[in-house]
Amino acid sequence: MVLTQEEHEQELARWQEAIRELLIETSGAPDHLIDGSGCDSGDPLDLTLTEIRQAFAFQRDYKRKEVT
Repeated sequence: MVLTQEEHEQELARWQEAIRELLIETSGAPDHLIDGSGCDSGDPLDLTLTEIRQAFAFQRDYKRKEVT
């Protein structure tokens, strides 16, 4: 199936939102911390990777606080 540009953008947004929701659910991070801030490239992949890094950083920092 070939998507139009609009359909392609909608599908990217759908994937990004699903990944973001999964990150929030599995990391326990509040949703305002998983926002892709700091990603200035405008590339949807970069934004998603930034959100993944934010979730891992939250887990790392939260676990560190639990241990100490």
